[in-house]
Amino acid sequence: MKNEIREREIIEQTLNELLVKCNDAKEGFIKAAGLVDDPELKDLLMNRANQRIQFASDIENEILAYRASVDSSTSIISSFHRVWMEIQSTFNSDARAIISECLRGEYASLEDYGNASIVDGLPGTTRAMVLRQKEAVRKSIGELRRWYAQIQEEAMA
Repeated sequence: MKNEIREREIIEQTLNELLVKCNDAKEGFIKAAGLVDDPELKDLLMNRANQRIQFASDIENEILAYRASVDSSTSIISSFHRVWMEIQSTFNSDARAIISECLRGEYASLEDYGNASIVDGLPGTTRAMVLRQKEAVRKSIGELRRWYAQIQEEAMA
């Protein structure tokens, strides 16, 4: 019985940590979309925000399935990061800087998902959801890197 309770606590903690990260990412992408001028880039960033809303919903459903409590907050560090993006854009409207900050957040998310995917006791269906979301983050990194490279080429032309 103690092992079951401990496993449930670990699952709850792991999923709530991912949930907070998804909420952070959603807010970050929304902030970034508001700071760029290119409509296509703005759409990409808003799509990423919407994707994180869906991720959060999936994670919340998993948490509730374990009859655990949901932490729907964002982190203080992420709030500072969003303020930093706004300050940076005030002095430098370069979309590369905004994409760079988004990439930094995505790399952190990828690491968080990697850590969550190897937690002992994580049920197979939950692990599969974490791995699907991790792969989507990896794809997001690829898209953002392509945008960064494209903008870099245009700036050098």
